[in-house]
Amino acid sequence: MIVTLTLNPAIDRYVKVKQISRIDVTRVLEVRKDPAGKGINVSKVIKKLGGKSIATGFIGGTNGEFILNKLADLKIENDFIKVQGETRENIKIHEVEIDNFLEINESGPFIEDFSVNALFDKLDELLNVGDTLVLSGSIPKGVPVDIYSKIITNAKRKGVMTVLDTSLILLKESLNAKPDIIKPNLYELEEFCGKTLNDDTDIIIEARKIVNIGINEVIVSLGKDGILYISDDVVFKVSVPTVKIESTVGAGDSFVGGLCFAYDNDYDLEEKLLFAASVATASVMTPGTNPGSIDEVNEILKNTKIKEVLI
Repeated sequence: MIVTLTLNPAIDRYVKVKQISRIDVTRVLEVRKDPAGKGINVSKVIKKLGGKSIATGFIGGTNGEFILNKLADLKIENDFIKVQGETRENIKIHEVEIDNFLEINESGPFIEDFSVNALFDKLDELLNVGDTLVLSGSIPKGVPVDIYSKIITNAKRKGVMTVLDTSLILLKESLNAKPDIIKPNLYELEEFCGKTLNDDTDIIIEARKIVNIGINEVIVSLGKDGILYISDDVVFKVSVPTVKIESTVGAGDSFVGGLCFAYDNDYDLEEKLLFAASVATASVMTPGTNPGSIDEVNEILKNTKIKEVLI
């Protein structure tokens, strides 16, 4: 079973405009509301691909009820911990005339210690040997920065594969627990190592430093330039075809969802990377955080390429 953890879920309000005006009223072309947060996005992708997952984390207020109702509509199994306070709402603005995306994210509710303790009990209940745990995104106020590290340590003791997709201090704190896979994007990797990475060689050098401390797989997403996969044994570059972009929000989550689905279905390594990259590419063709269809994924897969990188 795949368990996705979203400690700071959200309603994503996706707003499409021609271009934001500083001197006149900006008219909205389209608006939609989606249940979101990185782990929830991963569960949505897995469901769209025909797989199963359980989504968990903290949820609260009327926004939380909206998310739970939408997950029920999508038939996504979930087991969240109800908290005081209101789950956040984020605004994602797409200026279509200049193809620009603006994200405005709330910080989320304050989480009490007893709710954090309840989360550990919940995960112990949900996770079993052979499962996959996806830990994604930011944490709300009140949650200690070492929470992912503690969760990963507990999960690995139970024989659970751990996939981490976060950034900044959360990423640094969590590496001590040695998650099996981490998936930073290029900007997040540059933040982590404290310097600009100018080409694939720079990226591979820095990713290998992370592999050398005991992380099995580092996967760096590069947007339209595909992904780099780095392990102790091999380096792969996956290139994706050019597509018409509707929204880039959640593309990294779509990659993680595709990857976990591929692991759960015993794809070989190259198949996993090609499939996950195609799932991510299909997602940018849809509005909001909606995943692409399996037909779109399969069509993109025909033109997605992989090659080993020797350095």
